[in-house]
Amino acid sequence: MVIMRARSRSVSQPALERFVTRGRRAVGVRGEVNVLITRNAEIRRLNRAFRHKDKPTDVLSFPAGTNDIAGDIAISAD
Repeated sequence: MVIMRARSRSVSQPALERFVTRGRRAVGVRGEVNVLITRNAEIRRLNRAFRHKDKPTDVLSFPAGTNDIAGDIAISAD
C-alpha cells in the first residue's frame, strides 16, 4: 500500500505502487510493504518516536514481525 501525504513532482502514486510490487517480487518478499510519502516534519516526529533522534531523515524503515506484513517504509518528499 502506498500512502502519499505529500506530492512528488517526479513520482506518481500509481508508478510508486508498481515499483513496490516489482521490488517485492524481485527480492521474494511475500508480505505486504507499506510506503508512506510525507514531509520532513512527520519524518522528524517518526524518527524522534522510534529512533530517539530529533531530526528529519530521508528514509525510515520498520520491519514487521508477521508473515502478512513485511514492513513499513517512510520517505520524505522534501
